[in-house]
Amino acid sequence: MAPRRFELQCPGFGNKGQRSCHFKILAKCGIMTTFLRLLMCQYPYRGNIPASVSFEYFPYQVTDPEINTVDSVDIICPEYQQWELMRELNLLNVAEDVLYRPFNTLSHGEQTKVLLAARFLKENSFLLIDEPTNHLDMNARKLVSDYLKSKRGYILVSHDRAFLDNCIDHILSINKANIEIQKGNLTSWWENKARQDVYFIFGTKFRELRVSLRAFFEQRKPNFSSFYHHYYANNNILLI
Repeated sequence: MAPRRFELQCPGFGNKGQRSCHFKILAKCGIMTTFLRLLMCQYPYRGNIPASVSFEYFPYQVTDPEINTVDSVDIICPEYQQWELMRELNLLNVAEDVLYRPFNTLSHGEQTKVLLAARFLKENSFLLIDEPTNHLDMNARKLVSDYLKSKRGYILVSHDRAFLDNCIDHILSINKANIEIQKGNLTSWWENKARQDVYFIFGTKFRELRVSLRAFFEQRKPNFSSFYHHYYANNNILLI
């Protein structure tokens, strides 16, 4: 299979001063997965993905879930200060004792929070977060959403609209012909899209009606054509 051609210019990837952007991807599920894998260099491609940061994927696959959780954190992020880890866990409402229990004894929610905390310990990285709410109840979703809202630089894939609206500030829309970046959350993106759709439909129908009317008048008496242009010119209607 020929390598995919992919080009991406995004302020959140290439400029350290602008890595505060929180992106939500809008695309079909298969496209979203492909996009994340391209960023992780797991697929061959032609083109350019400029980035001054490294991409880190979440959820992280813990290879040995029987070791203590703190040892798993050490594998994910070898260089960190203990107080930094405790700060992240406190923000996620995770007790310190979970660090000294085997990872596989933690609940799914605790595992999600610990892995997120460990990922955000890494400096100069851009996190690719794939469906973090799968094992979270409503309270935990709100907590994690608030946590992400306070963080800098990530792409988030989720189907939870309330979760997304609270923590993202940009939408990255992967379309058939291009990639669009729009400032705002999911709700504002839907509102803008609805307005664009209405404008497109109205504009298309109006142009079709205009062509039909023009053809109708011009096929009849010449003065009908003059009347047509005179009527529209005197009623502030722009002929496109």
